[in-house]
Amino acid sequence: MSVNATKCKTCGQPIRWWRSSVREGGWLCVDYSPDDAGTVKRVPTLDPATRKRVMYGRALTGTDLAAALADGELLFTLHSRTCHGKKAHSAEQ
Repeated sequence: MSVNATKCKTCGQPIRWWRSSVREGGWLCVDYSPDDAGTVKRVPTLDPATRKRVMYGRALTGTDLAAALADGELLFTLHSRTCHGKKAHSAEQ
């Protein structure tokens, strides 16, 4: 697991937190590994103030998603779609 990975508190699977590239102050939680069925593109960005790399994510749909798939880009899945703990917890209620 890399430095930017953590574990989901609900299911224990490794996840990544990326800033949202479209919603200011928003965050995206994605599964740690890329996925052939993924819809989230990572967008590495250089912070102008600190000159450090910051990882952003952008959920893709429609032609943007089709283009990314055609280009063979690594895409990731939103963790909310795969979290088994969340589904089990919801079923109990």
